[in-house]
Parts: sequence; structure tokens; C-alpha cells
Amino acid sequence: MICSVPLHSQLKTAEDYFKSALKYDANHEVKRALEHYSKALELNPIYREAYIKRGLLEKFKGNYKSAINDLTLAIKLKPNKADAYVKRGNLKRHLGNTTSALQDYNKAIELRTTYADAHLRRGILQQEINKNKNALEDYNLAIAFNPSLVDSYYYRATLHESQNNIKKAIDDYSKAFELSQNHLAALTRRANLKKKTNDLIGAISDFTKAIEIAENDKFYQRRGNIKAKLEDYLGAKEDYTNALKINFKNTSAFIRRGFMKYKLKDYKDAINDYSSAIALEPEIANAYYNRAHSHIKLFDYQRAIQDFSSTIKLDHSNANAYFYRATLKEKLDDYEGALTDYSFAFKLTNKHSNELSRSAALKRKLKDYKGALEDYTKAIKLDEKKDFYIQRAALKIELKDYQGTIEDYSKVIELKPEFKVHTLSNEITYQIEKNADSIPKHENKTAKVFIKNH
Repeated sequence: MICSVPLHSQLKTAEDYFKSALKYDANHEVKRALEHYSKALELNPIYREAYIKRGLLEKFKGNYKSAINDLTLAIKLKPNKADAYVKRGNLKRHLGNTTSALQDYNKAIELRTTYADAHLRRGILQQEINKNKNALEDYNLAIAFNPSLVDSYYYRATLHESQNNIKKAIDDYSKAFELSQNHLAALTRRANLKKKTNDLIGAISDFTKAIEIAENDKFYQRRGNIKAKLEDYLGAKEDYTNALKINFKNTSAFIRRGFMKYKLKDYKDAINDYSSAIALEPEIANAYYNRAHSHIKLFDYQRAIQDFSSTIKLDHSNANAYFYRATLKEKLDDYEGALTDYSFAFKLTNKHSNELSRSAALKRKLKDYKGALEDYTKAIKLDEKKDFYIQRAALKIELKDYQGTIEDYSKVIELKPEFKVHTLSNEITYQIEKNADSIPKHENKTAKVFIKNH
């Protein structure tokens, strides 16, 4: 509401200028409001309320030192009034003058023990300096003295959340939102906690309410993220689209919508979204990585390799990019390049056996049996999967290491007794019988026992 301001010629007293300043203040005409507060003080240098109001406007302008000076003058005029101490404490806290701010809050509470806002502000400061027990006491007192003070519940909720007291935090965010139906911070933080506790439907409901209060690309995006988690890919895609309508420079929304399109098998449009993200932020590795996977689905391996290369250029530690680039190079018969990439992928993780098994299979294909055997052995040390023993056993057959083959098949059975090796033992039986004359007697005997038992 715009307030009418009296003509300058009608202003005569300090009270006239103060009332005029209040109207300018209400109309957000900061410069004129400051001028009239100053004129009121010029006419009446002990006008306490004018100092407070001017101080708050100086704070609004970012002139914190001037604001503190005005509030200090107001305190000198009436040192037993608690409100100015709280306001000055807020300014000092903003400037990082923690000790002095705490002194002001303490003085306000000393003057008025039941001053809820003083307890709230002191509680916020105590929480900031990790005196959480004291902070909780202040929040509880603020609520006891004024059960309608919304921010007491909100900040107590943030304290509970920081201590992982999720239920208490949700309860306090709920109370804050109940008292103030436009409290977006309480609503969205409650939504995040519901998501954290896997109440995904509740989280979606909260973000929907937030969107009704104030359409915001981040709210749509967060709701979309939850829908994606619920595998509602169409719903998520719609939310990311709405986010982009509000903010077409939201790189993350392009990437996420691209992934939804990928999930929906719309690979060409997914590529378009990833490309839009890259146009906005060319240094974002994840966009290239995801686009590469869409290119793979369209069998465009060269472009996929280019995107994996861009990913690696931006993020040298992305082992998956090396791994998938290796698989594509292998498909395109670039075996040396593939082996190099498998090697890099393994070096980056030093714990994933898949890179080693793929590398071993490729080395076997290239007849580098020694290298293949080493890689299978390393893979087995990392992960005793039956497939690795089977693959190594098959390699040992080629190397005519029948005893080693038997040992590997025996290990498969030991790891998974229900695994039937009759088809495998047929192969080893054939090989042993075929090469019976060349197998040492002790190995031949062991082989026959293996065949008989399996």
C-alpha cells in the first residue's frame, strides 16, 4: 500500500518529519526516508525512535557502522530499554563481532527476562559458535515466552537437523509452516528431510506446496529428482521442463532432463539436452559423459569415444570414462588403445576387477597368454567371482595346463556348490582325452578323479 506523504512546506516539527519519514519508509523510498529521519533528529537530537528507524534503514543499505552508531545513541538515551540492544546485537553478529553481540543479547535479557526475540537471537548466535546446548535452551525459552514466534521453531529445527534428530526437526519445521503458511525455508527443508528418510511422497507434496507459493526452478528440479528416484521418468521430465521454462540457463536441469529422456529411450532428444548443457557450461564433464552413453545407444561409437575423451580431459579421475572408452575401442578393433584405457581405469580405482577381466580377455584374443593369465589372477584376488575362475580355466586349457584348469574348476564348485560343471567337464574331458599322452601321469590321475566326481 502506498502512503501519501505531506508536502515539505507542511512539515514543521521533529514529529512531522518523523511521520513523513515513516511514510517514505513504507513506500520503500529509502533516500527520502533517511533525509526526513535526519531532519527529525536535527530538530530533536534526543528523538530515540528516529535513531532506531534511521539505524535500521542504514542497515538495509548495508551501512552497518552507521547503523550501529544510531542504535548506540538510542541506547544512551534510554539504557534500560531492551529492544535497541537486540537490534544492535544483530548488526554486530552480522559483522562477526560475536563477543560484543552476545553482550548485547545478554543485556537485553537482563533488562527483560521474558523477551522472546532476545532469546531467539542469542540462540542463533550460540548455534553459530557451536554452543548447541545453550542455543537449545534459548530456543525453548523463546517458544515458552512467545509460542507464536515462528523463527524460534525454524531455528530450533535447524539445530535438531544438524544433530541428526530428524523427527524433532520435521516437527519444528511443520510448526513453523503451520504458523506461517508462506515460510518456504521451513517447507523445503522439511521436504529435504522427508526425502532423506525415504518419505518420497511426502517430500513431493511439500515441494508441490512450495511451487504453489512461489514458482521456482529449483523447486521443480528438486521435485523432479524425487520423481526420478521413484522411476516416474515422465513426471520428472515434465518438472525439469518447467524448471527450464523459468530458468533456461539451468544447466543441471538440462542434464537431468536429458537423463530422463535416456531412461525413456529418447536418445536423440537426450543428446540435444546434453548439448544444451554443454553450450551453457563447456567445462561440465558429466554432460559429455552422459551424452556419450546416448551415442552408444544409437551405435555412434566414434562420437561416444569423443565424448568420453572430453570427459577424461575435464576429469582425469573418471575411471568409468576410461573403461567405457576402452570397450568402444575394442569394438572398433583398436586393441592397443583399449588395453591402455583398461589399464588407466584399473590404476584409478585399483579395486575394480571388471577392467582386469576385460583386459585379460583382450590379451587372450591377442595371444598374450602370459599377460592374460596375470590379469585374471589379479582380478580373482580382488573378487573371487566364479566367472573369473572359469575364464582363467579356459585359458589354462589353451595353455595345456590341465592341472591348473582342474584347480580353477574345483574352486568354482567350492564357491558355489550348486553350480553344475558337467558342460565344463565335458570340455576338459575332451581336452584331457585328446592330449592324454602329453599329460604327466599325476595330472592325468587327478583329472580322471575330477571327471569321475563331476
